[in-house]
Amino acid sequence: MTIRVYLDGQLAEAMAIGKKQRHAALLDSGNRDAVYGVQFRGLSREVTRAASVMVLGLAMATVFRHVVPITLQGALYLRIVVVGAAIAAMVSGTVRLTGRRVTMQWFVLGLVGGIVGVFVL
Repeated sequence: MTIRVYLDGQLAEAMAIGKKQRHAALLDSGNRDAVYGVQFRGLSREVTRAASVMVLGLAMATVFRHVVPITLQGALYLRIVVVGAAIAAMVSGTVRLTGRRVTMQWFVLGLVGGIVGVFVL
């Protein structure tokens, strides 16, 4: 199969050996449908992953609630641990995604502004 793509205003032909090479050639050429397809599939995977993690967490919480009796003080400690774990996950994901110094500065500025906004408002 031969794929014709426009690179720098000139028609170029690329031999696609397989499906991955064909998609790579389409993405390199700036094919709008290929880009949308990649974005849609990525978003679909993320939504599916998030939904499955949420369902698993709710199921575990339901089982935990019925199996292990917990006091009011124990519930408070559990809440603190869960919030701490959520903050740790958020920070690690943000550090992984931002990485660069300037982007990290904007993140810290937004985080501080949000904290100030919560306490002022």
